Amino acid sequence: LAADGAPYASLVMAACDLDGTPLLLLSRLAEHTKNLLADARVSLLYDGTAGLASPLTGARVSVQGRAMVSTEPRHRARYLARHPDAAQFADFGDFAFYAVAVERAHLVAGFGRIHWVAAPDLLPDLGKAGPLAEAEAGIVAHMNEDHADAIQLYATRLLGAAGDGWSMTGIDAEGCDL
Repeated sequence: LAADGAPYASLVMAACDLDGTPLLLLSRLAEHTKNLLADARVSLLYDGTAGLASPLTGARVSVQGRAMVSTEPRHRARYLARHPDAAQFADFGDFAFYAVAVERAHLVAGFGRIHWVAAPDLLPDLGKAGPLAEAEAGIVAHMNEDHADAIQLYATRLLGAAGDGWSMTGIDAEGCDL
């Protein structure tokens, strides 16, 4: 909310925890963080319309929930793996990591394909993923150090992505992040 109580939107970078929980790194000096401290409710828009001639035909999802400060070391590690440049200011005194407890999402999968999705249907059930969470850092390091060629193939052949120098930034029960 802005100072007058009106809704306020802002661009932030996000990463995800193992179960898809959105992770943010925010400065208390930013207006959006001041708003969060007054009202923890957030709505994050994930936009999949880039490059489309008609963006309204593309997919996007608005994830709604409540953002809370997180001191979980894994949240920090996963965020910085996804956004390594953020390491230069992550330890500044006014910055903190936040985890968003997802409540629901509004999915627009293209024109006329619109659905509300409850959190349990949006986020995977990690069940027995504890050992994978504990091994994640080692797996990611091993893949990046010893199998960079395979990661490059995952990106270009399996995903059809362009460019060189791909690296793995995370792995969970749903797959890996490049």
